[in-house]
Amino acid sequence: MLTPTQKRKRLALDISQKLEIIEKYNGHTKPEELGAFYNVNPSTISTIVASKQQERLLQHEESKAKRIRTSNFEEVEVEQYSDR
Repeated sequence: MLTPTQKRKRLALDISQKLEIIEKYNGHTKPEELGAFYNVNPSTISTIVASKQQERLLQHEESKAKRIRTSNFEEVEVEQYSDR
């Protein structure tokens, strides 16, 4: 157990773990149970589920990335990489 002066170490869930959380949550597992299993706060579980990023997560499932960042200028990015 942490003392009041200790901080909890930040834990970043990868994309495959986030997909598992969404699947288990949709399978009627409580956020408290998922939070205990993944060692995160239940509110983090609720945030992952509420973000509705499942479609984007599925596109990057094979990646080892922790976050998915979108471009501010998607049209420019599409043009830049369409020539390759």
